[in-house]
Amino acid sequence: DQPVVLVCRSGNRTALAALTLQQMGYVDVYSMKTGVRGWNDYELPLYNAQNEQVDIDLADELLSPPVLPEQLAPKKST
Repeated sequence: DQPVVLVCRSGNRTALAALTLQQMGYVDVYSMKTGVRGWNDYELPLYNAQNEQVDIDLADELLSPPVLPEQLAPKKST
């Protein structure tokens, strides 16, 4: 019964998540188009659940997906 706003680092993942939720029957689903990075580009403040302003670099780090070892480029042999 309540609106759902999805936020990720760039806005790409939440666009897909919003579509999926809508297909599941959710009605008021929104994706923040620019993500946290775009929010920062507009120099808008970001707050946590305790209403404390969050450093945008920390938010970007927390929202960045971890790079798994299998995602790294293979080491070149010499």
